[in-house]
Amino acid sequence: MLELKSTSRLVRLIKNHNIQILIVYGGLRSIVLMGSSLFTFYVLSYLSAPPRILGIIISVGFLASALGSMLGGYLTDKVGRKHTFVVSSILSGLGWIALSLSQDWTHVAFSYGLINGMMVCAFPAYNAVVSDSVPDDVGGGLGILNTAINSVSIVGAVLGAATSKYLGFRYLFMIISLPWFLSAYPILRIKERKSEETEKSSQTTSLNPLHMLRKNPSLLILSLSVLLITVGGYVASFYPDYVKKAFSVDQFQVGLFDSVYAALWAVSNYPMGLLSDKVGRKKVIVPGFTLMGLAWLFFTVPQSLSWLFILYAVYSLGNSMGFYTTALVMDITSEQKKGTAVGIFNCFMYLGVFLSGIVGGVVWESMGALTSFRVAFVTFTAAALIINFFVKPAAQNPEN
Repeated sequence: MLELKSTSRLVRLIKNHNIQILIVYGGLRSIVLMGSSLFTFYVLSYLSAPPRILGIIISVGFLASALGSMLGGYLTDKVGRKHTFVVSSILSGLGWIALSLSQDWTHVAFSYGLINGMMVCAFPAYNAVVSDSVPDDVGGGLGILNTAINSVSIVGAVLGAATSKYLGFRYLFMIISLPWFLSAYPILRIKERKSEETEKSSQTTSLNPLHMLRKNPSLLILSLSVLLITVGGYVASFYPDYVKKAFSVDQFQVGLFDSVYAALWAVSNYPMGLLSDKVGRKKVIVPGFTLMGLAWLFFTVPQSLSWLFILYAVYSLGNSMGFYTTALVMDITSEQKKGTAVGIFNCFMYLGVFLSGIVGGVVWESMGALTSFRVAFVTFTAAALIINFFVKPAAQNPEN
């Protein structure tokens, strides 16, 4: 009976018009993929840049992400989900073309910033469309989308790594730009919900980020927690340097880490979404953060690349579980402010990655990989405890 109910729930989600559109949209963006691991390899090996320069490029990219997230949250609630998606797709595609034409690391930093800023501009709209379309099944909706898109990303990461190895990075960037432009077309068929609450969102004062954080302590705590783990978890951007030196890998092997990440998301994210709907977000998020911390703590232990892939799979599973902080943000926020709330949360996240690029590049060079992995373990554990004990459910927030 329970299995039948779960199956009917899955079928209902897949038949939802907007969910179908988002699957096509996300699938197009993932057909050929350059994950963070391969990008790190590109900067360190192809550009022959030291970790400090990698840190600067990452910081530029994620400062742009913080700004893009705030812009996306505002546009989502102010001008609509559909327009936000279109702006994101077109400008991200232009960013990939600019990256293919980049001549040195300063040009790469600018292009990377444009790509990241415009890519995350769509995230608040993406999450808001899911919340609008399946309001009683947000975890399941996000889960089925992540499963479908990451199933494509498994192949996309391998294709990206193979393209970079046999055709070169410039051709890879040009090829990636095409599906980004194409993704603007299916999104035009998104059905946006029109309601009295949506109309209220046009009042700019109600979308003031500082006002929302002051009135919603749980949103502030969640945002500060994600800031903590992104600053302390800077190893996520620098670990390919350790892998490259310890195992002498090429770009194809590094690209496989992105494929492992996508595979674990594809397998786990939908079940984790259903679980978070059933038992509560925190009971999924907290163990997820704990797994990520433990994976980084033991990352220097494996003596073979195959065992390192397994450990990275544990990290990826934890990351998939921790994703539902976004659903928790929407749970504790009122209907007409969901886009802005997700934008605020993502802004803190990308601001953290911005800071981690600067700090992490220096610490990685001066204190080494082992210390960096230990710092990651401490910060993920601390964030898990903070969320577990201090984030209140929606009913207990003074203004949600």
